[in-house]
Amino acid sequence: MFLEKAILKKQELDALRPFKKEIEEKVMQKLRIDWNYHSNSIEGNSLTYGETKSLLLHHITAQGKPLRDHFEITGHNEAINIVLDVVKGDRNITENFIRELHKLILKENYTKKAITSDGKETTKEIKVGVYKTESNHVLTKTGETFYFAEPFEVSSKMNDLLEWYNSEIQRKDFNPILIATEFHYKFVRIHPFDDGNGRLSRILMNFILVKFGYHPAIIKKEIKERYFEVLRIADGGNIEPFVEFISESVFNSLDLMHKAIHGIAFEDDNDVDKQFWLLDQKLKGLKTNETKNKSEFNYIDLISKIHDHFKKENEAFNKYYSKISFNSRVVYSNNNDNKSATIEQILSKKNNFKIIYTSIKYEFKESIPPLNSYYYYEIKIDFGKNENSYEFIYEPLQGDTMVLNVNKSEPLQHVELISLSHKIKTNHIKFIDQNL
Repeated sequence: MFLEKAILKKQELDALRPFKKEIEEKVMQKLRIDWNYHSNSIEGNSLTYGETKSLLLHHITAQGKPLRDHFEITGHNEAINIVLDVVKGDRNITENFIRELHKLILKENYTKKAITSDGKETTKEIKVGVYKTESNHVLTKTGETFYFAEPFEVSSKMNDLLEWYNSEIQRKDFNPILIATEFHYKFVRIHPFDDGNGRLSRILMNFILVKFGYHPAIIKKEIKERYFEVLRIADGGNIEPFVEFISESVFNSLDLMHKAIHGIAFEDDNDVDKQFWLLDQKLKGLKTNETKNKSEFNYIDLISKIHDHFKKENEAFNKYYSKISFNSRVVYSNNNDNKSATIEQILSKKNNFKIIYTSIKYEFKESIPPLNSYYYYEIKIDFGKNENSYEFIYEPLQGDTMVLNVNKSEPLQHVELISLSHKIKTNHIKFIDQNL
Protein backbone atom coordinates (compact mmCIF):
# COMPACT_ATOMS: atom_id res chain seq x y z
CA MET A 1 0.00 0.00 0.00
CA PHE A 2 1.19 3.52 -0.78
CA LEU A 3 0.45 4.73 2.75
CA GLU A 4 3.18 2.46 4.12
CA LYS A 5 5.46 3.25 1.16
CA ALA A 6 5.12 6.99 1.78
CA ILE A 7 5.94 6.58 5.48
CA LEU A 8 9.02 4.48 4.68
CA LYS A 9 10.13 6.92 1.98
CA LYS A 10 9.91 9.80 4.46
CA GLN A 11 12.00 7.83 6.95
CA GLU A 12 14.62 7.26 4.24
CA LEU A 13 14.72 10.99 3.47
CA ASP A 14 14.87 11.96 7.15
CA ALA A 15 17.97 9.80 7.49
CA LEU A 16 19.62 11.81 4.70
CA ARG A 17 18.97 15.24 6.19
CA PRO A 18 20.17 17.93 6.00
CA PHE A 19 19.71 18.29 2.23
CA LYS A 20 21.77 20.59 0.06
CA LYS A 21 19.94 23.89 -0.10
CA GLU A 22 20.07 24.18 -3.87
CA ILE A 23 18.65 20.66 -4.35
CA GLU A 24 15.80 21.27 -1.93
CA GLU A 25 14.99 24.62 -3.56
CA LYS A 26 14.98 23.08 -7.04
CA VAL A 27 12.64 20.26 -6.01
CA MET A 28 10.28 22.60 -4.15
CA GLN A 29 10.18 24.95 -7.14
CA LYS A 30 9.11 22.09 -9.38
CA LEU A 31 6.52 20.88 -6.87
CA ARG A 32 5.17 24.43 -6.51
CA ILE A 33 4.82 24.87 -10.29
CA ASP A 34 3.22 21.41 -10.64
CA TRP A 35 0.86 22.18 -7.77
CA ASN A 36 -0.21 25.49 -9.31
CA TYR A 37 -0.69 24.05 -12.77
CA HIS A 38 -2.53 20.84 -11.91
CA SER A 39 -4.77 22.16 -9.14
CA ASN A 40 -6.00 25.01 -11.34
CA SER A 41 -6.21 22.88 -14.46
CA ILE A 42 -8.48 20.41 -12.66
CA GLU A 43 -10.87 23.32 -12.11
CA GLY A 44 -10.82 24.35 -15.78
CA ASN A 45 -7.95 26.84 -16.01
CA SER A 46 -6.76 27.07 -19.64
CA LEU A 47 -3.06 27.84 -19.13
CA THR A 48 -0.71 25.06 -20.22
CA TYR A 49 2.12 23.82 -18.04
CA GLY A 50 4.62 25.87 -20.02
CA GLU A 51 2.47 28.99 -19.81
CA THR A 52 2.05 28.50 -16.06
CA LYS A 53 5.80 28.09 -15.64
CA SER A 54 6.55 31.19 -17.74
CA LEU A 55 4.02 33.23 -15.76
CA LEU A 56 5.37 32.19 -12.36
CA LEU A 57 9.08 32.30 -13.13
CA HIS A 58 9.27 35.13 -15.67
CA HIS A 59 5.93 36.97 -15.37
CA ILE A 60 5.22 36.27 -19.05
CA THR A 61 1.51 36.21 -19.84
CA ALA A 62 0.01 33.84 -22.39
CA GLN A 63 -1.40 35.50 -25.49
CA GLY A 64 -5.08 34.89 -26.08
CA LYS A 65 -5.75 33.38 -22.67
CA PRO A 66 -8.31 34.94 -20.25
CA LEU A 67 -6.94 37.43 -17.72
CA ARG A 68 -8.97 35.61 -15.07
CA ASP A 69 -6.94 32.44 -15.69
CA HIS A 70 -3.72 34.37 -15.05
CA PHE A 71 -5.16 35.82 -11.82
CA GLU A 72 -6.10 32.33 -10.66
CA ILE A 73 -2.54 31.06 -11.14
CA THR A 74 -0.81 34.04 -9.50
CA GLY A 75 -3.31 34.14 -6.63
CA HIS A 76 -3.00 30.42 -6.06
CA ASN A 77 0.78 30.77 -6.09
CA GLU A 78 0.61 33.54 -3.46
CA ALA A 79 -1.49 31.26 -1.27
CA ILE A 80 1.03 28.43 -1.67
CA ASN A 81 3.93 30.72 -0.79
CA ILE A 82 2.15 31.88 2.35
CA VAL A 83 1.42 28.28 3.32
CA LEU A 84 5.05 27.27 2.78
CA ASP A 85 6.17 30.28 4.81
CA VAL A 86 3.81 30.18 7.79
CA VAL A 87 4.10 26.41 8.12
CA LYS A 88 7.63 26.99 9.43
CA GLY A 89 6.18 28.73 12.47
CA ASP A 90 3.50 27.89 14.97
CA ARG A 91 0.51 29.18 13.01
CA ASN A 92 -2.32 26.71 12.86
CA ILE A 93 -5.40 26.41 10.67
CA THR A 94 -8.17 28.79 11.71
CA GLU A 95 -11.28 30.07 9.98
CA ASN A 96 -9.63 33.45 9.48
CA PHE A 97 -6.61 31.80 7.90
CA ILE A 98 -8.88 29.84 5.56
CA ARG A 99 -10.69 33.03 4.52
CA GLU A 100 -7.35 34.75 3.88
CA LEU A 101 -6.28 31.92 1.59
CA HIS A 102 -9.61 32.04 -0.22
CA LYS A 103 -9.12 35.77 -0.91
CA LEU A 104 -5.67 35.09 -2.33
CA ILE A 105 -6.87 32.31 -4.60
CA LEU A 106 -9.80 34.19 -6.13
CA LYS A 107 -8.37 37.72 -5.86
CA GLU A 108 -11.64 39.69 -6.23
CA ASN A 109 -15.40 39.31 -6.44
CA TYR A 110 -16.80 38.15 -9.79
CA THR A 111 -19.85 36.54 -11.35
CA LYS A 112 -20.00 33.13 -12.98
CA LYS A 113 -22.55 30.87 -14.61
CA ALA A 114 -24.26 28.41 -12.28
CA ILE A 115 -26.96 25.76 -12.30
CA THR A 116 -29.88 25.90 -9.88
CA SER A 117 -30.93 22.84 -7.88
CA ASP A 118 -33.67 22.20 -10.46
CA GLY A 119 -31.20 22.31 -13.37
CA LYS A 120 -31.76 25.85 -14.66
CA GLU A 121 -28.96 28.15 -15.78
CA THR A 122 -28.32 31.27 -13.73
CA THR A 123 -25.49 33.59 -12.67
CA LYS A 124 -24.00 33.85 -9.23
CA GLU A 125 -21.81 36.47 -7.59
CA ILE A 126 -18.71 34.94 -6.04
CA LYS A 127 -17.50 36.84 -2.97
CA VAL A 128 -13.95 36.20 -1.88
CA GLY A 129 -13.28 35.28 1.72
CA VAL A 130 -17.00 35.02 2.49
CA TYR A 131 -18.89 31.83 3.29
CA LYS A 132 -21.68 30.96 0.87
CA THR A 133 -25.11 32.52 1.34
CA GLU A 134 -26.86 30.23 -1.16
CA SER A 135 -26.91 26.46 -1.53
CA ASN A 136 -24.32 25.05 -3.91
CA HIS A 137 -25.56 21.49 -4.32
CA VAL A 138 -24.69 19.83 -7.62
CA LEU A 139 -26.41 17.51 -10.06
CA THR A 140 -24.49 14.28 -10.62
CA LYS A 141 -24.13 12.43 -13.93
CA THR A 142 -26.96 10.14 -12.86
CA GLY A 143 -29.31 13.09 -12.39
CA GLU A 144 -29.23 12.82 -8.62
CA THR A 145 -28.56 15.86 -6.43
CA PHE A 146 -25.44 15.74 -4.26
CA TYR A 147 -25.95 17.84 -1.15
CA PHE A 148 -23.25 19.90 0.50
CA ALA A 149 -23.78 21.76 3.78
CA GLU A 150 -26.52 24.38 3.73
CA PRO A 151 -25.39 28.00 4.21
CA PHE A 152 -26.77 28.15 7.76
CA GLU A 153 -24.76 25.02 8.66
CA VAL A 154 -21.37 26.21 7.37
CA SER A 155 -20.17 28.11 10.44
CA SER A 156 -20.90 25.30 12.87
CA LYS A 157 -19.53 22.60 10.56
CA MET A 158 -16.32 24.55 9.98
CA ASN A 159 -15.96 24.96 13.72
CA ASP A 160 -16.48 21.21 14.17
CA LEU A 161 -13.91 20.48 11.46
CA LEU A 162 -11.23 22.58 13.15
CA GLU A 163 -12.02 21.15 16.57
CA TRP A 164 -11.68 17.64 15.12
CA TYR A 165 -8.36 18.55 13.47
CA ASN A 166 -6.87 20.16 16.59
CA SER A 167 -7.91 17.16 18.64
CA GLU A 168 -6.42 14.64 16.17
CA ILE A 169 -3.00 16.29 15.94
CA GLN A 170 -2.65 16.11 19.73
CA ARG A 171 -2.63 12.33 19.56
CA LYS A 172 0.82 10.81 20.04
CA ASP A 173 0.35 8.27 17.25
CA PHE A 174 -1.45 10.40 14.65
CA ASN A 175 -0.57 9.94 10.99
CA PRO A 176 -0.28 13.25 9.05
CA ILE A 177 -1.28 11.63 5.73
CA LEU A 178 -4.48 10.24 7.24
CA ILE A 179 -5.32 13.54 8.94
CA ALA A 180 -4.58 15.61 5.82
CA THR A 181 -6.64 13.31 3.60
CA GLU A 182 -9.63 13.29 5.91
CA PHE A 183 -9.42 17.07 6.38
CA HIS A 184 -9.53 17.47 2.59
CA TYR A 185 -12.58 15.23 2.34
CA LYS A 186 -14.46 16.83 5.25
CA PHE A 187 -13.78 20.32 3.85
CA VAL A 188 -15.10 19.39 0.41
CA ARG A 189 -18.23 17.89 1.96
CA ILE A 190 -18.94 21.23 3.63
CA HIS A 191 -18.11 23.23 0.47
CA PRO A 192 -18.11 26.44 2.52
CA PHE A 193 -17.53 28.91 -0.34
CA ASP A 194 -19.34 29.57 -3.61
CA ASP A 195 -16.20 28.79 -5.62
CA GLY A 196 -12.60 27.70 -5.09
CA ASN A 197 -13.40 24.88 -2.66
CA GLY A 198 -11.41 22.24 -4.54
CA ARG A 199 -8.25 24.31 -4.80
CA LEU A 200 -8.53 25.43 -1.19
CA SER A 201 -9.09 21.88 0.08
CA ARG A 202 -5.88 20.78 -1.63
CA ILE A 203 -3.95 23.75 -0.23
CA LEU A 204 -5.14 23.00 3.31
CA MET A 205 -4.37 19.31 2.89
CA ASN A 206 -0.83 20.17 1.82
CA PHE A 207 -0.46 22.67 4.67
CA ILE A 208 -0.98 19.75 7.05
CA LEU A 209 1.39 17.47 5.15
CA VAL A 210 4.20 20.05 4.99
CA LYS A 211 3.65 21.11 8.60
CA PHE A 212 4.44 17.60 9.73
CA GLY A 213 7.45 16.99 7.51
CA TYR A 214 5.97 15.54 4.34
CA HIS A 215 6.05 16.92 0.80
CA PRO A 216 2.85 18.26 -0.81
CA ALA A 217 0.60 15.84 -2.65
CA ILE A 218 0.29 16.88 -6.31
CA ILE A 219 -2.95 15.61 -7.83
CA LYS A 220 -2.34 15.66 -11.56
CA LYS A 221 -5.02 16.70 -14.01
CA GLU A 222 -4.46 13.54 -16.06
CA ILE A 223 -5.86 11.46 -13.20
CA LYS A 224 -8.63 13.82 -12.14
CA GLU A 225 -11.33 11.28 -13.04
CA ARG A 226 -9.73 8.80 -10.67
CA TYR A 227 -9.54 11.59 -8.08
CA PHE A 228 -13.27 12.29 -8.43
CA GLU A 229 -14.03 8.58 -8.37
CA VAL A 230 -12.31 7.94 -5.01
CA LEU A 231 -14.07 11.00 -3.61
CA ARG A 232 -17.41 9.52 -4.70
CA ILE A 233 -16.46 6.22 -3.05
CA ALA A 234 -15.71 8.15 0.14
CA ASP A 235 -19.18 9.68 -0.12
CA GLY A 236 -20.47 6.12 0.11
CA GLY A 237 -18.69 5.62 3.43
CA ASN A 238 -15.39 4.08 2.32
CA ILE A 239 -12.52 6.57 2.55
CA GLU A 240 -9.71 4.03 2.18
CA PRO A 241 -9.36 4.35 -1.64
CA PHE A 242 -9.07 8.13 -1.20
CA VAL A 243 -6.37 7.65 1.45
CA GLU A 244 -4.47 5.33 -0.88
CA PHE A 245 -4.84 7.83 -3.74
CA ILE A 246 -3.44 10.74 -1.70
CA SER A 247 -0.70 8.51 -0.25
CA GLU A 248 0.45 7.68 -3.77
CA SER A 249 0.70 11.39 -4.61
CA VAL A 250 2.66 12.03 -1.40
CA PHE A 251 4.99 9.12 -2.20
CA ASN A 252 5.63 10.52 -5.69
CA SER A 253 6.65 13.90 -4.25
CA LEU A 254 8.95 12.29 -1.68
CA ASP A 255 10.44 10.13 -4.41
CA LEU A 256 11.17 13.27 -6.42
CA MET A 257 13.34 14.56 -3.59
CA HIS A 258 14.96 11.16 -3.19
CA LYS A 259 15.93 11.12 -6.88
CA ALA A 260 17.30 14.66 -6.73
CA ILE A 261 19.47 13.87 -3.72
CA HIS A 262 20.98 10.89 -5.55
CA GLY A 263 21.62 12.88 -8.73
CA ILE A 264 18.85 11.25 -10.77
CA ALA A 265 17.00 13.50 -13.24
CA PHE A 266 13.52 13.95 -11.85
CA GLU A 267 11.79 15.89 -14.64
CA ASP A 268 8.80 14.05 -16.02
CA ASP A 269 6.70 14.55 -19.12
CA ASN A 270 4.68 17.28 -17.39
CA ASP A 271 7.66 19.54 -18.03
CA VAL A 272 6.83 19.49 -21.71
CA ASP A 273 3.10 19.94 -21.32
CA LYS A 274 2.42 16.22 -21.53
CA GLN A 275 2.52 16.60 -25.31
CA PHE A 276 5.48 14.31 -25.69
CA TRP A 277 3.90 11.61 -23.52
CA LEU A 278 1.43 11.17 -26.38
CA LEU A 279 4.26 10.57 -28.81
CA ASP A 280 4.30 6.92 -27.84
CA GLN A 281 0.78 6.65 -29.16
CA LYS A 282 1.35 8.82 -32.19
CA LEU A 283 4.31 6.71 -33.30
CA LYS A 284 2.50 3.39 -33.11
CA GLY A 285 2.53 3.46 -36.88
CA LEU A 286 6.30 3.12 -36.77
CA LYS A 287 5.90 -0.58 -36.03
CA THR A 288 6.57 -2.69 -39.08
CA ASN A 289 3.85 -5.33 -39.06
CA GLU A 290 5.53 -7.12 -36.14
CA THR A 291 8.29 -8.50 -38.36
CA LYS A 292 12.05 -8.45 -38.03
CA ASN A 293 12.58 -8.77 -41.75
CA LYS A 294 14.77 -5.76 -42.44
CA SER A 295 13.62 -5.56 -46.05
CA GLU A 296 10.13 -4.65 -44.78
CA PHE A 297 11.30 -1.80 -42.57
CA ASN A 298 9.21 1.25 -43.51
CA TYR A 299 11.72 4.10 -43.83
CA ILE A 300 9.24 6.54 -45.35
CA ASP A 301 6.65 6.02 -42.63
CA LEU A 302 9.27 6.58 -39.92
CA ILE A 303 10.68 9.89 -41.17
CA SER A 304 7.24 11.16 -42.15
CA LYS A 305 5.72 10.59 -38.72
CA ILE A 306 8.74 11.94 -36.84
CA HIS A 307 8.80 15.06 -39.01
CA ASP A 308 5.05 15.61 -38.63
CA HIS A 309 5.38 15.29 -34.88
CA PHE A 310 8.15 17.84 -34.46
CA LYS A 311 6.51 20.28 -36.88
CA LYS A 312 3.46 20.21 -34.63
CA GLU A 313 5.41 20.46 -31.39
CA ASN A 314 7.32 23.47 -32.72
CA GLU A 315 4.02 25.35 -32.80
CA ALA A 316 4.36 25.76 -29.03
CA PHE A 317 6.97 28.43 -29.81
CA ASN A 318 4.77 30.42 -32.20
CA LYS A 319 4.34 33.13 -29.59
CA TYR A 320 8.08 33.87 -29.71
CA TYR A 321 8.72 33.79 -33.47
CA SER A 322 6.82 34.97 -36.53
CA LYS A 323 8.47 32.39 -38.77
CA ILE A 324 9.30 28.73 -38.17
CA SER A 325 10.67 26.74 -41.11
CA PHE A 326 12.62 23.60 -41.87
CA ASN A 327 15.14 22.29 -44.38
CA SER A 328 15.48 18.60 -45.09
CA ARG A 329 17.82 16.29 -46.93
CA VAL A 330 17.24 12.61 -47.53
CA VAL A 331 19.88 10.31 -49.01
CA TYR A 332 18.30 7.16 -50.40
CA SER A 333 19.20 4.16 -52.53
CA ASN A 334 17.45 3.62 -55.87
CA ASN A 335 18.65 0.84 -58.15
CA ASN A 336 21.90 0.69 -56.17
CA ASP A 337 22.53 4.38 -56.81
CA ASN A 338 22.54 6.88 -53.95
CA LYS A 339 20.40 9.92 -54.60
CA SER A 340 19.39 13.00 -52.61
CA ALA A 341 15.99 14.63 -52.16
CA THR A 342 13.85 16.59 -49.69
CA ILE A 343 11.29 14.92 -47.45
CA GLU A 344 8.47 16.30 -49.62
CA GLN A 345 10.02 14.83 -52.75
CA ILE A 346 10.49 11.46 -51.09
CA LEU A 347 6.91 11.40 -49.81
CA SER A 348 5.53 12.29 -53.22
CA LYS A 349 7.21 9.23 -54.75
CA LYS A 350 5.17 6.95 -52.46
CA ASN A 351 7.82 4.22 -52.64
CA ASN A 352 9.54 2.68 -49.66
CA PHE A 353 13.10 3.44 -50.76
CA LYS A 354 15.93 2.25 -48.61
CA ILE A 355 16.94 5.46 -46.87
CA ILE A 356 20.55 5.83 -45.82
CA TYR A 357 20.49 9.17 -44.04
CA THR A 358 17.98 11.89 -43.15
CA SER A 359 18.58 15.39 -41.81
CA ILE A 360 15.87 17.90 -40.82
CA LYS A 361 16.88 21.34 -39.57
CA TYR A 362 14.12 23.27 -37.77
CA GLU A 363 14.71 27.02 -37.79
CA PHE A 364 13.04 29.68 -35.62
CA LYS A 365 13.36 33.10 -37.27
CA GLU A 366 12.08 36.65 -36.91
CA SER A 367 11.66 36.55 -33.16
CA ILE A 368 8.98 38.75 -31.63
CA PRO A 369 10.18 41.66 -29.40
CA PRO A 370 11.49 41.85 -26.74
CA LEU A 371 13.16 38.62 -27.86
CA ASN A 372 15.90 39.17 -30.44
CA SER A 373 17.31 35.84 -31.47
CA TYR A 374 17.53 33.06 -34.03
CA TYR A 375 17.40 29.42 -33.03
CA TYR A 376 17.58 26.04 -34.66
CA TYR A 377 17.96 22.37 -33.88
CA GLU A 378 18.60 19.42 -36.16
CA ILE A 379 17.19 15.90 -36.14
CA LYS A 380 19.29 13.31 -37.98
CA ILE A 381 18.50 9.66 -38.61
CA ASP A 382 21.43 7.55 -39.75
CA PHE A 383 20.41 4.18 -41.18
CA GLY A 384 23.79 3.39 -42.76
CA LYS A 385 25.85 2.23 -39.80
CA ASN A 386 24.02 -0.98 -38.96
CA GLU A 387 21.66 -3.28 -40.83
CA ASN A 388 19.47 -3.98 -37.79
CA SER A 389 19.34 -0.57 -36.10
CA TYR A 390 19.57 3.15 -36.75
CA GLU A 391 20.84 6.20 -34.89
CA PHE A 392 18.43 8.97 -33.94
CA ILE A 393 20.50 12.12 -33.38
CA TYR A 394 19.47 15.48 -31.90
CA GLU A 395 21.85 18.42 -32.36
CA PRO A 396 20.84 21.78 -30.81
CA LEU A 397 22.22 25.25 -31.52
CA GLN A 398 23.65 25.12 -28.01
CA GLY A 399 23.77 22.26 -25.56
CA ASP A 400 24.78 18.63 -25.82
CA THR A 401 24.09 16.36 -28.77
CA MET A 402 21.87 13.40 -27.91
CA VAL A 403 22.13 10.06 -29.71
CA LEU A 404 19.67 7.17 -29.43
CA ASN A 405 20.34 3.76 -30.94
CA VAL A 406 17.06 2.15 -32.00
CA ASN A 407 16.35 -1.39 -33.19
CA LYS A 408 14.57 -1.45 -36.56
CA SER A 409 12.16 -4.10 -35.33
CA GLU A 410 10.81 -1.76 -32.62
CA PRO A 411 9.66 1.86 -32.40
CA LEU A 412 11.48 4.36 -30.22
CA GLN A 413 10.88 3.40 -26.61
CA HIS A 414 8.66 5.62 -24.46
CA VAL A 415 11.39 6.46 -21.95
CA GLU A 416 13.78 7.41 -24.74
CA LEU A 417 11.20 9.65 -26.39
CA ILE A 418 10.40 11.44 -23.14
CA SER A 419 14.10 12.03 -22.52
CA LEU A 420 14.67 13.36 -26.04
CA SER A 421 11.55 15.53 -26.04
CA HIS A 422 12.34 17.04 -22.66
CA LYS A 423 15.87 17.89 -23.79
CA ILE A 424 14.69 19.57 -27.00
CA LYS A 425 12.14 21.79 -25.35
CA THR A 426 14.13 22.72 -22.25
CA ASN A 427 17.18 23.64 -24.37
CA HIS A 428 15.04 25.97 -26.45
CA ILE A 429 13.39 27.54 -23.40
CA LYS A 430 16.79 28.12 -21.79
CA PHE A 431 18.02 29.76 -24.98
CA ILE A 432 15.02 32.11 -25.06
CA ASP A 433 15.43 32.96 -21.39
CA GLN A 434 19.12 33.78 -21.87
CA ASN A 435 18.36 36.09 -24.80
CA LEU A 436 15.55 38.11 -23.21
